[in-house]
Amino acid sequence: MRITALLYHDVLNGERPDETGIPGPGAALYKMSLANFRNHLDSLELAGVRPSIRREEGLESESAPAILTFDDGGASAHEHIVPALEKKGWRAYFFVTAGFIGRSGFLTPDQIQEIYELGHVIGSHSFSHPARMLALNDDELRYEWGESVKRLSDIIGSPVTAASVPGGMHSPRVAEAAEKAGIRLLFTSDPTTTVQKVSDCLIAGRYTLWGESTPDEAAGLATGAGKARLKQALRWKSRSLAKRAGGRYYIGFRRFLLSRLRGSGA
Repeated sequence: MRITALLYHDVLNGERPDETGIPGPGAALYKMSLANFRNHLDSLELAGVRPSIRREEGLESESAPAILTFDDGGASAHEHIVPALEKKGWRAYFFVTAGFIGRSGFLTPDQIQEIYELGHVIGSHSFSHPARMLALNDDELRYEWGESVKRLSDIIGSPVTAASVPGGMHSPRVAEAAEKAGIRLLFTSDPTTTVQKVSDCLIAGRYTLWGESTPDEAAGLATGAGKARLKQALRWKSRSLAKRAGGRYYIGFRRFLLSRLRGSGA
């Protein structure tokens, strides 16, 4: 089976990047203007893509249509993203960092409940958004998934069974801990449509959209047209090798490069 999923983060409409979602220059690269986001949705519609949600039990026997996912749980999900989706009649997955709920720039419990009641899926994006989830020990992994699932389930009044891995790096231990916390559909950042399975948990990849990604790129990733998927797969492979080779030092080096780029205006 295959799942085609697109990964977005926050959407800005005049706000500064640090005013919604994860702060910092690295996170800012993923944040998209509302005008560009609306163009993305229009481009997907023109390409014949009709994003929807599929409950985990419905994913076993057939390929799912394109799925839209939004990470971090920034306030823009309620302010900008959901209204734009509502105009299309589309539903999506919103993965919330549970430990940030109610903080400035992040969703409140009432907003999460409202998004859920509109028919969207609320899922876990861990509790504290670790920079390298796969570096956590077993107890830390149990806490990150278990505590986030518990808090989100209490807010929406229903079990939380979907999640996404923060930072994009994952491992079988990360998936096993998620499965034990009740997760049955776990999204990574691997650019692939191939679905794997760990015990009772489906593991699905996603194609990432950056702030400057074009509408045509979104349509290409969703439909497989052109070379958008190939380009992203090659870029992901090179970055993954660097991350695994550099370990925790990669994070610091990446932050240094981003600060230099931002300071130079690049």
